[in-house]
Amino acid sequence: MRRYRLAVLGASFLGIGAALTEPADTIIIEPSCRLGDDYVNCLRAQDWRTFHPCTKSGKQLYSEMEKRGLLYKDGSVYAEPAIFILSKWLYQSNVSVCLSTTVTKIVKTNGGYELTIFNCDGQATIFAERILDTTPTGVMYTPDIDYSKQLNSVVTNAPADSYPIFGHFYHNSANNLHYFAFPVGKSDSWISARDSLHRLWLENKDTLNGWRLVFTAFTFAYKMPTTKVQVNDNHNWIPSCSFPSLLEAFDEGGCGFDGFIQNH
Repeated sequence: MRRYRLAVLGASFLGIGAALTEPADTIIIEPSCRLGDDYVNCLRAQDWRTFHPCTKSGKQLYSEMEKRGLLYKDGSVYAEPAIFILSKWLYQSNVSVCLSTTVTKIVKTNGGYELTIFNCDGQATIFAERILDTTPTGVMYTPDIDYSKQLNSVVTNAPADSYPIFGHFYHNSANNLHYFAFPVGKSDSWISARDSLHRLWLENKDTLNGWRLVFTAFTFAYKMPTTKVQVNDNHNWIPSCSFPSLLEAFDEGGCGFDGFIQNH
């Protein structure tokens, strides 16, 4: 059985920040095949202007993004290139990253936890002294928190944000793209939400004449208050998406696991 000091659930900005803080004997477990679903792949609108870095890694990411012109004065963020920055840092570290991997069971044992995981290699069990869950809805844990979610899309010929349609349009000046944010129910799957979005477009084709859905996010964008929960001994749930921007989420991860406990 492979043994780790820390198992990070979710290749989120907060999770990657925490893993890079103590890379030795740390594993990141991500159910999708992507990094950064919490801010990048969900096409989430962000405002970085409230960001005040508290950690060395947070300052480093801010400096790198500012140098590349990814942060605009109006608060908008060109988020996609941040994935390449974090990918490089992960490559240079000793962090183990398992993509397309699902956690199917978590059992508390003496000195830590046994996690059963499943991926293309089959099923396996690993041991971790500590668990940091950074996913939006918790892994093998049902959080009691109010949240909402939306399915975002890139659109062309978008109207003003206040246009009277179910959802809203917004513009990101950092990448000069227009987006449509479509609110969905908590229990909606991605497939059912996408079908509802397409149906909305078809039912309003006269109003939306000439406008096109160019690209739909692979995952939902979540909205919730900043949250830190101690699920069990050495098992914390801190959803990365609960922070205003990827910078703040990554900076929080840079506090390290012990920092989370002190701030709890």
